[in-house]
Amino acid sequence: QFRFPDGVRLVDGGLGGPGLLGVVEGVEALIAVDAVRGGHPPGTLYRIPASELLRAGGGGPGSMAARVSSGGLLSYHEAGLLDLIAAALQAEPGLRAIILGVEPAETREWGMELSEPVAARVPQLVDLVLTELTALGVGWERAGEAG
Repeated sequence: QFRFPDGVRLVDGGLGGPGLLGVVEGVEALIAVDAVRGGHPPGTLYRIPASELLRAGGGGPGSMAARVSSGGLLSYHEAGLLDLIAAALQAEPGLRAIILGVEPAETREWGMELSEPVAARVPQLVDLVLTELTALGVGWERAGEAG
């Protein structure tokens, strides 16, 4: 639905986690999109700076870092995404990384279909990605628009 400049890569990471480190090697910015369990109603959207998630002991009791360290907030793919981002930030300390997520309805069942509350939020999640790209100075256009 969109066209991006040559420097932008869209990657379906599946369940790859740390196996995707080579994909993010050398990038200036990373926007990860995933299901996020944060204890809110299904379909809730999240924008989480990765540095906040990974800051050991950062913030007070209720902060994202505290919730992650206590197991209260993890990617749907558990530590895989967090491990990938931690490794990428270690390799590229200046990396700008953001996690955009949506609260799933259920994370214990296998399947690729989105629940109704999650599917209903996909357009807003796409808008969040486009907003992040714009903030990074990345141009984009809808397919079919004249450049």
